[in-house]
Amino acid sequence: MKRYPTISIRFDRRKNATATHEAPVEILVSYQQKKIYLPTGVRLKSTEWKNGKAVKRNDAPQCNLLIEEMLATTRDRTAELYRNGNFSLDALKSRMRQNKSENDHTPIEWIKKRIEERTDIAETTKKMHRTMIADAERSGLFNSWQDFTLRSIELWDMHIKTHVKAQTTVHGYHKRMKPYINDAIKHGLLKFSPYMHFKVKGERRDLSDNSLSVISFSITQTSMTQR
Repeated sequence: MKRYPTISIRFDRRKNATATHEAPVEILVSYQQKKIYLPTGVRLKSTEWKNGKAVKRNDAPQCNLLIEEMLATTRDRTAELYRNGNFSLDALKSRMRQNKSENDHTPIEWIKKRIEERTDIAETTKKMHRTMIADAERSGLFNSWQDFTLRSIELWDMHIKTHVKAQTTVHGYHKRMKPYINDAIKHGLLKFSPYMHFKVKGERRDLSDNSLSVISFSITQTSMTQR
């Protein structure tokens, strides 16, 4: 009789995490001396992981929820395939991809579509919303719904400030994004809002050229690791 696949949570398998550099939390599935890693969408620093849980960050409960849900889904799909006699690691990967359904649409595309569908706002307001989502797209931070984390919103805020210095305008970008985040939650695309623990500072803060360069570099590095 074939042994049942083993499923576990694995953080920082490449040993890249530090107190300042994040690494992914993944689901490890082992079967017949082979293994695959399935993404959870959660990335943490070395100081933010303890005893199999995300810790020491404002959105730790939400991170743990994402991890637990991915673990539960993996177990369910594995049991389903094994019960039907069709289990293989390739079959599991295929089944997990099928599970995404509407999530396969990028959040940027989805929000753009929702903006155009709205009948409760004037065309001039729509133009401001289009400007907002275009900026989010240029940041390269939101390639999937799993990218809508507190950290990504913080980095987007930094990105906005590389070309917008008036704090009221920065606040406007976040204000326009929030309704689409809430809409995505209603449609089951997100489990929680990354804005739960994020607050846009009220004061204006003009940044030096050197600060802007550092911010741009940070966003580029994070965007590259997310991809």
